[in-house]
Amino acid sequence: MYEDSDYDALERSMKYIPWKGKKEEWYTWHKTFLVCAMMRGYHGILVGLELVPSDAAAKPLAGLTEMMSTQKKQSNNYELNIRAYADLLQCCTQDIVSFGIVDTAKDKELSNGNAALAWKRQSEKFAGCNNAEKMKLIKQLNESCMGKTEDPDEWITNLECLRQCITVCGKTIEDNELVMHIHVPSTYRVQQHQ
Repeated sequence: MYEDSDYDALERSMKYIPWKGKKEEWYTWHKTFLVCAMMRGYHGILVGLELVPSDAAAKPLAGLTEMMSTQKKQSNNYELNIRAYADLLQCCTQDIVSFGIVDTAKDKELSNGNAALAWKRQSEKFAGCNNAEKMKLIKQLNESCMGKTEDPDEWITNLECLRQCITVCGKTIEDNELVMHIHVPSTYRVQQHQ
């Protein structure tokens, strides 16, 4: 069983991968960032599953020496939002567009930054959830064929990533439908198990 100190050491050793603003790298980068968010405790804040109190609601909590459990939760969520926003902003320093999206994700409720709003805007920008992007991904899936020297596991993993991206765009590709897209060169022998 892990002790709290083990988690603290693990968290300190985690490094974020900078976001370079390349749409084709979004799927991998955002999954990696979400794993870090889980380890740091703000995944729910980032994806909007946890409520964050406004600046006005959190201010009185800062002066309390003893809090009820709901007040502790509110205070914790407020602090986690700040941390999530700061981590996201730091990851986006290599892409001016992304940095601008995150930097402007502030509102009258959270004037220092709203992590969920920043994450939502980044996802909308780079996930490619429009019909043109969806059709492009479906075409890419349909035309995908494994090369003679390509590793089958790597190629199938790439197909699965394409399927996930298509799902984000609003179309579900079932397992049996994905299997129909697997075109293996005739140079590969298919072994049958008896």
